[in-house]
Amino acid sequence: MRIRLQKLGKRHQPFFRVVAADARVKQTGRVKEVLGTYNPSAKDDSNRVKLNRDRVQHWLDRGAQASETLIAILKAEGLLPDRLKGKPGAK
Repeated sequence: MRIRLQKLGKRHQPFFRVVAADARVKQTGRVKEVLGTYNPSAKDDSNRVKLNRDRVQHWLDRGAQASETLIAILKAEGLLPDRLKGKPGAK
């Protein structure tokens, strides 16, 4: 299982869903659960990342691996587990 970003939106207006999906499924394919959203073009920081913290923690506890980009987002949100601190993007 992977926790990763699923791209939505339009050209020059990116918008992403944070999803839990099987690692073998393509980026826009079937997902197990939608865990939140990430809007990099949002004006204020409070609307940039919206996560269901309990469900993200649930998937991480079950062994799901976060993508490199998502590790950086989780660190900024204070959800980065100790076991991921040495991975790329977790600096």
